[in-house]
Amino acid sequence: MRDILDFKVMVTPLIAKGVYLLLSAFVIVSSFIQMFKGSFWYGIVMLCLGLLVVRIFFEWLILFFRMHEALQSIDRKLGGQPQPPAAP
Repeated sequence: MRDILDFKVMVTPLIAKGVYLLLSAFVIVSSFIQMFKGSFWYGIVMLCLGLLVVRIFFEWLILFFRMHEALQSIDRKLGGQPQPPAAP
C-alpha cells in the first residue's frame, strides 16, 4: 500500500486496460447499431477504424509507462548514482 501512495507502483496501466476493453465494446456495439439502423457501410467503417484508433491510442499510452519502467530499471542498475559523461 505504501508503494502505491509513494507512486512507486503505477495503477494507471491497469485502469487503461479496463478502459480499453470498455471503449472497444462501445465501438463494437455502436457499430452494429449503426449497421442495422443506419448505414451498413458506415457501420463497417466505424467498426474497423474505431477499433484501430482505440488500439493505437492505448498502445501509445502504455508505451509511456513501459518507458518509465525501463528508465527505472536502468536507474536501479546504475545504483541511482550520477554517472560521469561519456568521453567523446
